[in-house]
Amino acid sequence: MFQLFPSWQGSFDGGRPFLSGLENKRVIAALQHGLISDAELQSPLHLIRSPDSPFLKVPSLPYHSLISILSKIPSDKDSKVFWSGNLRDMLYGMSKTYFV
Repeated sequence: MFQLFPSWQGSFDGGRPFLSGLENKRVIAALQHGLISDAELQSPLHLIRSPDSPFLKVPSLPYHSLISILSKIPSDKDSKVFWSGNLRDMLYGMSKTYFV
């Protein structure tokens, strides 16, 4: 899970993020930063928009990355505290734009 969400400052229990066992400063930082940053979402988006980029050897890879993020982001009631409404809206917009 850390490969998909490298900026997450907490831990994972299987596929679920959690904060137990962390000191208070790290808990606060993890909650403020969230599960995934805007920059981490912008990377696959940039590659989707620029399929002729010299950094992209296989044009379908950014789509696979986006699908992995969408399928692995925890959506259970307790885990929603780890991601903001802005992140939700951004993921929805990306999905609507590129998969519809």
